[in-house]
Amino acid sequence: MEGAGDVSDFQKLLMHDGEVSLGEMNLAVAAYAECLSGLGISTEAEYSEGNGSFVYEFSSQSADVALMLDGPEGQECKALYIDDVELVFADEMGPTPEEDAQFYEGIAQCLRDAGFDVEASDPSTLSMWWQREPSTYQGCFDSAR
Repeated sequence: MEGAGDVSDFQKLLMHDGEVSLGEMNLAVAAYAECLSGLGISTEAEYSEGNGSFVYEFSSQSADVALMLDGPEGQECKALYIDDVELVFADEMGPTPEEDAQFYEGIAQCLRDAGFDVEASDPSTLSMWWQREPSTYQGCFDSAR
């Protein structure tokens, strides 16, 4: 297993130019899924353009998937094939700070329109509203996308 802070040779190859393209990310996802398959975990991954990242679904016929993913072998698959690549990819493909601010303001305005006194649109304020009014917040989150 790679030491803490080490980047695997596989990931170094994908990040050789300091960037991670969608094609390179697809290679990392496929390698990660293949590694997990060796542990008995099936992996479905789909790229979400809305948030610039992959959404994963894991399943297994014989074991608790969460325990396997969090266990040493699951963590080794992640460290070898996807950990660092995914961070670089998400940083490149994710929303800009301006887009984030606009998204948060959209959620806050939706909550205001629903009759709530929302003073700010920062993530910590909005997190409070998620806890207080989860169904309304979810509707606002979905409409702000």
